[in-house]
Amino acid sequence: MSIKDAPEKQISIIAIFVFIIIISNFLLCPPHASAWKFPIEVSTVSDNGEKIYNKLVIGKEQGATDDLDYLWDTPALTSHPDSDHPLILRAYLSGKAAGGKQSVQLWKDIRGFADGNTMWRISIDSVPKGKKVVLTWDIPQDMLKSGERLILKDNGSAGSDGQPQQTDISMESSYSFLSTDEGTRSMSLELSKASVRNGNGLGCGTIRSHRDGPESGGIDVLSVACLFLPIIFFKSRRFFSFRRVDMF
Repeated sequence: MSIKDAPEKQISIIAIFVFIIIISNFLLCPPHASAWKFPIEVSTVSDNGEKIYNKLVIGKEQGATDDLDYLWDTPALTSHPDSDHPLILRAYLSGKAAGGKQSVQLWKDIRGFADGNTMWRISIDSVPKGKKVVLTWDIPQDMLKSGERLILKDNGSAGSDGQPQQTDISMESSYSFLSTDEGTRSMSLELSKASVRNGNGLGCGTIRSHRDGPESGGIDVLSVACLFLPIIFFKSRRFFSFRRVDMF
């Protein structure tokens, strides 16, 4: 191999490497198992105008399980010994103790990255009849990956199709209802995963939330790779042109 063939071979190797990156971005597009936490506030107002609330947190963490993990989960303190100030709101996540044999009440429930859908169950009780209960949240930017949806379902309120009222977390920032009694209102948060691509068809991405902000994901890799393609192309033409001149 001549000295002039060496740069040409190096450029060919680089071009093949960039091509492999682009193909991998289109076809493989592996999901990023990034840990995240999503807080949600459940609140009402007392007769004297005081805001009463509980903060709940759901999330994903590598190594967490569906059972009670003391490293990541937080048990709920739902007792209220003060008889002079009756409890008018309790909100908690329904989890499972180690082994899944007993139920536990949690304020924070972190799950692992298992395949399939994930559901967190929310219970709200002790709210006097007629009081408004408000659930509010602020979804972290780029928390959901492409094809993922986080849906809040109100099992105590049916929609026009007879199914529980649903709210897309990425499209709304709150949900409210009027209490019908002091019993338990059952709700749930369901994270569903669908293997789909961005609407522009260019690799992996994220679902854009109701807030403005840049997207992230595999499309960034593709954009960076494309920046080098013109340089590789023109350098290849340059070396090929020199070789044809030498041959003549």
